[in-house]
Amino acid sequence: MSIRHIVWQYIQSRTECIPLVASENSMSKAVKALCAASIGERYCVGPAAPWRYPRETYLEEIVSQTSQLAAKIFGGQVATVAPLSGSQCVAAIVLGACKPGDVVMGLSANDGGHWALRSMAEKLHCDFEPLPLCSRSEIDGGKLDQLIKKRMPKLVMVDPSHSLQAIAPEQIRAVLPAEIPLFYDISHFMGLVPHHYLPNPFGRGVTALHGSTHKSLFGPQKGLIIFGRAAAPDLIAQISATAEKTLSSNTHLHHVAALGQALEEYEAFGQTYAATVVKHARLFAQTLKNRGLNVLSAEQCFSESHQVLVKVDGPAEAVWNSLTASGILTNLIRLPRDGGPGFRFGLAETTRLGYTASEIEAVAAIAAGLITGACDAERTKTAVQEVSSRPRAMKFCFNDDLPMNAK
Repeated sequence: MSIRHIVWQYIQSRTECIPLVASENSMSKAVKALCAASIGERYCVGPAAPWRYPRETYLEEIVSQTSQLAAKIFGGQVATVAPLSGSQCVAAIVLGACKPGDVVMGLSANDGGHWALRSMAEKLHCDFEPLPLCSRSEIDGGKLDQLIKKRMPKLVMVDPSHSLQAIAPEQIRAVLPAEIPLFYDISHFMGLVPHHYLPNPFGRGVTALHGSTHKSLFGPQKGLIIFGRAAAPDLIAQISATAEKTLSSNTHLHHVAALGQALEEYEAFGQTYAATVVKHARLFAQTLKNRGLNVLSAEQCFSESHQVLVKVDGPAEAVWNSLTASGILTNLIRLPRDGGPGFRFGLAETTRLGYTASEIEAVAAIAAGLITGACDAERTKTAVQEVSSRPRAMKFCFNDDLPMNAK
């Protein structure tokens, strides 16, 4: 069987599914077109490289405009679009800012932290120190103060993978010396920042934002680092050089251009998009709870993000397999702090695909029916096919196709 045939089979397998995976999203036609554009066949290594490539001026302009737009949208000073993924952003930060023996602080896996920071720190022979939390989204300020004075970390990173509410950076910065940088991984919430999840991060003590660009943001699979105005010039230079010269010598222009297009869409539609995503997440969570499921909640509401977390009692993997077979696509996870099995639903992609509030409520009811056993797998699959087969039009994007001759 050819690779193309396998890919086609996979695409076909998703036509009668409802996408509720929190780490995935759908790109617009224009963004997809740029991902496939011929600039992906070309090299752009920048003016500091020891050799040059022809007609780099065009390509350097793509990188420059995309970087400037990212900095503008997120309220930063400067950005680098060189990283190929969110994990590579973490690698650039640790390699650029640390040396062997340094201490780095981040969320533990038990608190929902991503594995990239601890893994990268270990590779560089740095010590990893977990941030002390007293709830899923609140820092234990007293313990953190003691740890900082005792360990003097080189950097602190908030890196949540499973989060309903932002950890307030002020809680950390209040006890963190000004010279120690505070990084915030917004991989899951990039499409909600600064409009909802973490407004004005650079005014609240964050040194730099970073993360992958294809979760709640609707870009290609890529990474992005945005530095605030308080970031030290040498820190920016070290991390940027690591991202742009050490971890990747050639900027992948097709992904940079696609990210730029996605950022243009976000600049135009991001505020409405973010509000709709959170509205849908809360409605989805409320519907699940109304049908008897154990839904985790943020302090004031079910979710401040695109995520909905559900605790599962019983054979979680068997239920997840039934959901997947029925066409309800989500993640089976270990819940933060709880440690038990659960489902992580994401409402970003269905929102982008134009699902209405009533459809979101219907989808939640379908999922709840299968999870609780009130509905069998065959009836669930039929219900999923009915909803997923409805005509869809991509929302929160420009209606026209990519204008290749646009000025």
